Amino acid sequence: MNRILSVTLSAVLLSGLCISRADAAGGLYLGAGLCQSTIKDNTSGGNLDSNDTAFKVFVGYRFNLIPIIDLAVEGGYTDFGKPSQSIA
Repeated sequence: MNRILSVTLSAVLLSGLCISRADAAGGLYLGAGLCQSTIKDNTSGGNLDSNDTAFKVFVGYRFNLIPIIDLAVEGGYTDFGKPSQSIA
């Protein structure tokens, strides 16, 4: 009984995350993100271990065609940084 209650409660709480607002504003939107990228590769010829700052920018346009359909076009650019390699 506890398991059924916890699964039902989780489903009810998570279902709210999937609902899109019918009155969401249409038009142009912009966004950006900043994080750290990591790459590691150990081979017999060398060692590749690099951390660098990564960023993302994007722009999109949201169409308000029908209230139940949320349609948008989005384009973006992501830069993961440049890895460096040391040869042993």
